Amino acid sequence: MSKLVDIGIVNQDLDYIYKLGIMMLSVALIGAVCSAVASYFSAEISSRFGETLRERVYEKVQSVGLPVVHNMGVSSLITRTTHDVTQVQNVLQMFLRVMLLAPVMCVGGVVMALFQDVRLSSVIFVGVLMLVVGISLIMRNVFPVFQTVQKQMDRLNLVVREGLTGIRVIRAFHRIKWEKERFHHANAALRDAYIQAHKLMSLNTPVIMMAFNLSMIFILWYGSNLVADRELQIGQLMAFIQYTTMILISIVLFSMLIGTLPRAIVSARRITELLAEESERDADRTDGQFLPVIQSPLTVEFRDVTFRYPGTDRDVLKGISFSAKEGK
Repeated sequence: MSKLVDIGIVNQDLDYIYKLGIMMLSVALIGAVCSAVASYFSAEISSRFGETLRERVYEKVQSVGLPVVHNMGVSSLITRTTHDVTQVQNVLQMFLRVMLLAPVMCVGGVVMALFQDVRLSSVIFVGVLMLVVGISLIMRNVFPVFQTVQKQMDRLNLVVREGLTGIRVIRAFHRIKWEKERFHHANAALRDAYIQAHKLMSLNTPVIMMAFNLSMIFILWYGSNLVADRELQIGQLMAFIQYTTMILISIVLFSMLIGTLPRAIVSARRITELLAEESERDADRTDGQFLPVIQSPLTVEFRDVTFRYPGTDRDVLKGISFSAKEGK
């Protein structure tokens, strides 16, 4: 573009303009094809990753003991298997598209901008610093909010599940109105958590636009003075603006990933917490002894048995005594 303006347009050389125009168009078409291929493969990889992770989580849910189910809750296990895995899958797809593209655009733009003019390049670093500080402050406050969102999602799933599985009991005891109010409160709590999270995330766009516009204003002001003093050509200034746009766009792409990252990190922690639980088959004792084969007739007898769930402070069964003979 710089050569197109400084050489082709200034010298009114149409052949040169057509030559560079065809080259620019060819590069744009190649970039479009590569972008489509990259989108296809990122979707393919993330979908297969989500499928594998979902199967692993489901297998873990089937193998953990009742104390784990009791502590985490059935609704939370459902959310971790479905919603949390989807969040991680979506971020992986965006990561493959953005995190491989944004650094190349940013570093390439900075290098090419330095080749154009070192003095103007200082504006880029100021704009990037503004973006990094602003986005970092926003993300710091978003993480706790998304943790609340996931907990409210568990709560809503719990209410829905209990309402569906116990519908006959609810109707028999005429508790439909009470269940509706219960669902309303859970739904409203999830809504409020979402609103609070998106209020914080909505600050991303104003911060990005402010840094972008301030950078452009200063570049145009300072660059026009350099052009007037014949220290910089118009084509070079236009190229520098394009490089600045490329750098800031790469940061915008990165901020889009950052916008979805807090929620995905919370989901990933919840999935990791579940996968780290010990399965019942993994918890079998290795120092056990085999008992001899007992001949019939067999009788099982309980004498003053007491039972308490793990993590609780009271017994649910006390003084249970009975005999069970074979076949009865």
